[in-house]
Amino acid sequence: MLYLLIRSFFPLKENHLWKGLVLIGFVSVMTTPSYSNERLTVIMLLFVLFSLAVVLSFEGTFVQKISVAVILYPVVQGSSYLFYDLGFQLWLLLNGNPVTDSFLHIASFLLKFLFWVLIYKLFKNRIRNSSTFLNHRMWLIMVLISLASFISLQSLILFAPQQAVLIYPACLACILTSLGIIYLIGYMADTVKIDLENQQLKLQETYYEELADNQLEIRKIRHDMNHHLSVIGVLIEAGDFKQTQDYFDQLSLQLSSYGKEFCENSLVNAVINSKYSKFQEHHVDTFLNISIDDAPAIDDISLCTIFANTMENALEAVLTIENPEERKMKIQARYQNGYFSYKITNNKGNDIRETKDGLITTKENKKAHGYGLKIVESVVNKYNGTFDISHNENEFSLVILIGNI
Repeated sequence: MLYLLIRSFFPLKENHLWKGLVLIGFVSVMTTPSYSNERLTVIMLLFVLFSLAVVLSFEGTFVQKISVAVILYPVVQGSSYLFYDLGFQLWLLLNGNPVTDSFLHIASFLLKFLFWVLIYKLFKNRIRNSSTFLNHRMWLIMVLISLASFISLQSLILFAPQQAVLIYPACLACILTSLGIIYLIGYMADTVKIDLENQQLKLQETYYEELADNQLEIRKIRHDMNHHLSVIGVLIEAGDFKQTQDYFDQLSLQLSSYGKEFCENSLVNAVINSKYSKFQEHHVDTFLNISIDDAPAIDDISLCTIFANTMENALEAVLTIENPEERKMKIQARYQNGYFSYKITNNKGNDIRETKDGLITTKENKKAHGYGLKIVESVVNKYNGTFDISHNENEFSLVILIGNI
């Protein structure tokens, strides 16, 4: 059950060696009873073994995995101590004999098993999003809080009084504190997830507005086409070829901005057209190669989220370059043989600020922004894909790969 609980936080690494390691580590920790006045070296050895099993056998960052180990260990150790010592106290009361001893061992094992089943049932769904939606700062805060129960429990076991029953309430309090932290982790992850989903709903509304605006502009241009042709005819008859050329160039630019067909999906195409028109407006040299018409497993909103957010972030970076002739962007998307790949590369004139939690927005209103790439990453995680960012002094690149769809 402990193994399944941790798998709710992170997936297990795909290697039989890691599965064997986690099995040895968890079995050793779960089956080793905790005694009153136990030596510190034994206590710390078990904690190190448990931590290594978690860190080496599961996916996720080191901070996330060591945090889970620190948070869960008081529950592991505290429950082991309580069930073992309670059985020992009952054995003394019953004037222990071999039959009583065997019965109490079995009862203690069953109670411990049911205890972990209950914990797994209570928390398995609540903590599934924690590794995705909580940043390193949140994990570190949870660890600092959990250190209180961790250190308190070690002190209680190391310096337990002769009547060990007296520390039962304190041990139970340490266990409940750690369980409360697990609940808080799930609550925080759900809060962040809901916040991102609300942002995504706002983006969906924007996508449909862009589609409607795009179609309205096309209808207006078609409606005014006779007028435009008449104006061009009058200018030609007047011999004003320069103004004719200027007028024609403006009309061509307007038509190309709203009339390009990048893909057959009307909603995605409208979003790309909307962003592409901004690129044209700011004189960004843009190359697009889009081939995603056969990607039915990825819904339209997810595709729009990927394109809209990454293109908007790329435009923001490109506009930091003062010379328009140096503004370049390349966007490639393809669906083939069950794999969706997406790559956007742009040059930039700004320095990228990066922390363990991701990139820091350069926009002035930081509270209103910074969700773009997080939302994209949540979409990629939804399809169990990979999300990779690389950059150097002059260029930024983002690559997405989603397989088995």
